[in-house]
Amino acid sequence: MLSIRRLVLVMALIASTCVQANEPRPIYARPAATAEGFRLDSYFEYYDGLLMQEAEDLKGWTAGFDLTLPLTSTMALRLLLPVRTEADATIIGTGQDIEIEGWMGVFDFASLYFEHQLSGTQGQPSRFAYYLGFGSRTSTLKTGTHDEYQHQGRNFQVGGRYDYKADSGSLFVDTGVRWYEPSDDLNPGDPGNDSFWLLTIRTAWLWNGTGTFTPGVELVVDAGESYLSASVVPEIIWQPSDFFHARLGVPLGVSSDAPDYGGQVEISLNF
Repeated sequence: MLSIRRLVLVMALIASTCVQANEPRPIYARPAATAEGFRLDSYFEYYDGLLMQEAEDLKGWTAGFDLTLPLTSTMALRLLLPVRTEADATIIGTGQDIEIEGWMGVFDFASLYFEHQLSGTQGQPSRFAYYLGFGSRTSTLKTGTHDEYQHQGRNFQVGGRYDYKADSGSLFVDTGVRWYEPSDDLNPGDPGNDSFWLLTIRTAWLWNGTGTFTPGVELVVDAGESYLSASVVPEIIWQPSDFFHARLGVPLGVSSDAPDYGGQVEISLNF
């Protein structure tokens, strides 16, 4: 079995063969370009008004990690690992207030992705890529009652990414489909069905920054049967060095199913 020490050495060797491009990237829409070195992202997400199958008005936070390991100049593996969720909510139908907590995310499961860049590898202004992913719940979300959420849960994901660098800034389009099969107490559009799909759309524009700061705005959409969550996210990216990047965004809900507002902070370490 590969030891942790050897795994770290392998990652460092792969990263050392690449040169960091130091291009700013948005919070939600991932670039089509393959990561050029091992990257460790940590994130903290706050939301006010998140909707689940049996609970509404979730007000709380989720924190976790996002690791990317390039395999070649056009292929990479990515591991998304939500670690902790804590929130207050109201049970739909009864109005009972509950506290939700657990060692996992809400709609994001622990997931492994394969990412493949198909075009734009020679420095062209436009790039395209696709990804495949599989996710599984890692724990349950306790509610302080006899019921717990996420007794079961896995999802399958497929999508495409496109970005384009213009004179005044950069456009990012990241769209895909998540199929939850099965889930538990999660489907926000149909309380009677634990198998459901979500169309995910993340579109971002980043203006050319001044110094170490880059401003941007994103549209974040999750759509399914009888469910539409859409938010506009003004954001700022800070890149004081190639090694350290930080991103801050404030989602503002623009549809009835979206959280009213929130906040997202990400810290990236590029090796």
